[in-house]
Amino acid sequence: MRPDDTPYPLTVGLAPPPPYAQPVTATVVPQATAPLPPVRTRRAIATLLLLATVMGETIATFNTPPIKYLIAPGTFFWLLAFYGTGIVLVREIAQRRQLGLGGFVLLGTAFAFFNEGVIAGTWYSVKPTGYAYILGLDWGWALLLTFFHITYSTAIPIALAEVANPRIRQRHWLNTPGLVTVTIIFLLVSGLGLVLPNYHGARSVVYLLGVGLGLLALRLPPRGPTTDDRPPPPLWRLRGAGALGTMLLFGTAFLLPGILSTLHLRRAEVVIGQVGIVLALCLVFTLGFFQLARWSRSARWTGQHTLALALGALIPIMLISFPFWATGEPFAELAMLIALIWLARRPGTSLRWDSGR
Repeated sequence: MRPDDTPYPLTVGLAPPPPYAQPVTATVVPQATAPLPPVRTRRAIATLLLLATVMGETIATFNTPPIKYLIAPGTFFWLLAFYGTGIVLVREIAQRRQLGLGGFVLLGTAFAFFNEGVIAGTWYSVKPTGYAYILGLDWGWALLLTFFHITYSTAIPIALAEVANPRIRQRHWLNTPGLVTVTIIFLLVSGLGLVLPNYHGARSVVYLLGVGLGLLALRLPPRGPTTDDRPPPPLWRLRGAGALGTMLLFGTAFLLPGILSTLHLRRAEVVIGQVGIVLALCLVFTLGFFQLARWSRSARWTGQHTLALALGALIPIMLISFPFWATGEPFAELAMLIALIWLARRPGTSLRWDSGR
């Protein structure tokens, strides 16, 4: 018998394959897969536009009370064109670039520059009690408003809009033409501050600084994955922390300058006092920033925790709004409170913050 005629092992019920048989190769035909359904983001964008329009001007401050929207309806559309497009743009850049808290703060700072340094011009025209102009700029007031816009005009509306739309929280909401359109609208509306009758020479510089901060944010590396498995603080503690942060920020902004205003300070002492205000505000904001960064790194963070912080930060402002019945301010605060309670009861709010990709 030849070597290649060696019999095959016995196999019950099966005949051995013929000699020199070639192996059979199966051809896998790929199955056609259905395309992923398009992401519907119109409701999410509308939610963010509305929150951005009213949060910084009506809910977190009383600059534009509800009655003004009735008396001058154009006010709402002006704020929508500026606040709405600006905050949508901040969120879109942060999401597309996957920026962490540091990048988000940079974008919020850019928005504050456009807001107070270009459009409103409060850096050069507002000097509350205890503050002072140094080289033509109210540095302490400018810093306070920057921290305010980072927190209340930018972070809170974006956070609430994402809690309201948890399934698409980690996706960008604008296509490329939409992003280009929003960017152009915001830059054009912001540029109106450069042609206002009360134009201040520094506004052009601040406008360019705002653009530069936005471009710098585009160069930041994306955030890393969430790996901290420690549980976040309980909700009651987060609400308390949010309320304490608001009281510390505004307390520092008004109590310390109020004390300085009672002293008869010489010019050099005034400068030292303003430096003290700036350092105190930076300390409060920095402590809050790092505490939030530590808590939000938890892989167990959910929309409930975000809502708890936001509600806590707004509670002190809501409480002091009740004397202003004539302007309709308490009704706006009550509507926001009801919306936050409704969001907290939605099933999707309890999803982990890193879910929904």
